[in-house]
Amino acid sequence: SLQRMSGSRSAPGVTRRLQVWWALRSQKRRRESRSQGPVVPPVPVITGATVIWEGTEPGYADVSISWRIDYGASPVGSIEVFVHPDGESPQSLGTVPGSDLVFYHPRASTGGEVLYYQVRYVYDDVGGTVVGALSAEYAVQING
Repeated sequence: SLQRMSGSRSAPGVTRRLQVWWALRSQKRRRESRSQGPVVPPVPVITGATVIWEGTEPGYADVSISWRIDYGASPVGSIEVFVHPDGESPQSLGTVPGSDLVFYHPRASTGGEVLYYQVRYVYDDVGGTVVGALSAEYAVQING
């Protein structure tokens, strides 16, 4: 026992004080983690777009979009990209790693329309998939 090793009778008192300190510290940490509430997934913001005519195929415009994202306390996940022309439902173009800040959309349009892009944060967690809110729409005019 600790008492025999130290040669002192005060060791059990020290051990008890250490146990009480550890219990109080653990309780405080549990309470603090509960009071922080759930982590809100970050929302990316589309910052720009470039139209590239005949970048991949004659007669088509490709679109490259870029965004920024502040992960805060959230882990780096993935970014899902959506697009829709005027009056149509959004469709997913795919998902890229969260470290990518650009998405290239080949053969996006033949021209004469506006495409609306949105992005959102996605993360596969132990408790299930965390899906953030969609960003604001970013309009890209495709002249042609």
